[in-house]
Amino acid sequence: MKQAALLSLTDPYIKRDGGTLRTRAMIGALEKCGFDVECVYPTGDASRRNEGRPAMGRLASSRQAASAAKRHFLPLPTELGQRSTALGTEVRRLEPSLTVTSVLSQAQFVDPRNSVFWLDFMDIWSEFGRREADRRTGLSKMASRTQSRWLRARENKYCNAAHVVTAAGWSDWKTLVAHGHRDAVWLPNPIADDSFETVPRASGEPNVAGLIGNFEYWPNREAYRTVIDSWLPRLVDSGWRVVVAGSGSDALEQRPGVIALGHVDNLNDYYGQIDVTLAPIDLGGGMKVKVLESFSRGVPVVGTAFAFDGFPEEVRALGITVDLAEPDLTGLQDLIRVDPTSPVLQQFTTSAFNAKVHRILADVT
Repeated sequence: MKQAALLSLTDPYIKRDGGTLRTRAMIGALEKCGFDVECVYPTGDASRRNEGRPAMGRLASSRQAASAAKRHFLPLPTELGQRSTALGTEVRRLEPSLTVTSVLSQAQFVDPRNSVFWLDFMDIWSEFGRREADRRTGLSKMASRTQSRWLRARENKYCNAAHVVTAAGWSDWKTLVAHGHRDAVWLPNPIADDSFETVPRASGEPNVAGLIGNFEYWPNREAYRTVIDSWLPRLVDSGWRVVVAGSGSDALEQRPGVIALGHVDNLNDYYGQIDVTLAPIDLGGGMKVKVLESFSRGVPVVGTAFAFDGFPEEVRALGITVDLAEPDLTGLQDLIRVDPTSPVLQQFTTSAFNAKVHRILADVT
């Protein structure tokens, strides 16, 4: 059996957020193409699904504090921070015929002379850094801009070395093409085929807007801050309530008109409680999986232009675009449900993802 190494920031089976969703989907697609896949992440050990092999201990709190200080000036990972003798040794030990990484700072461990090199962009770090620099001031702004320019140079270097370049977000794919990487392929994040089915609205009070995400991830906490500062007063004045769900949501600052559910085990139960999804996003990158999840259950989405940025125009048209700071939220009651079986959404199924990975590999292996 052919050997593939997939480099990741973390064990993709511990958490179920957008980034690990893509990693798990990639593992599944590669296995369907006949690869024995080992996921290697910087805890000093390789992790294969269900094998439960031990990983190195967690970082001490002092190192976490140092990481937070670093992020104040450099918002994204660095190659120095990702340098790992154990990780590099593990990749070489595997002698993979295919090496895939969605982490730019880990591309240093790939030898394209001995392995097909697949560079996958969950988001484009240089663009993320540029947007983050626009929000900052002083030395932090200058440092973020410098890192963004440096990251673009590294992106170009590794794209030129890679045999395959893919991007999760539509606009990120267009950016790669504009930077001269014309063979880049748009490979959107998938969700399970059976997720594309309308979730009936449960009985209960009407006019409920939902916000769901992993609130341990700081851009999602910023999105919640936008909701309670700018969106919530407008919603309450129009007779709406907000339900917030996902990891860490029960630890967020509470306001009248907001109900926090915490972690939800069944997404359909959550989507059955709401009439519209809120996506007040201007940070992060790539494709917003929560927008797709909402569409796939038939729930309309009201969000910023950036929330829909990872989708092609025909999918963006399914949502309602509003301004981040001054959103026009009138007329939400008139929103109609999305048809999850629409052809424009079928390109986001797991089966479509698997088929596209198969076509990509057919050209290079």
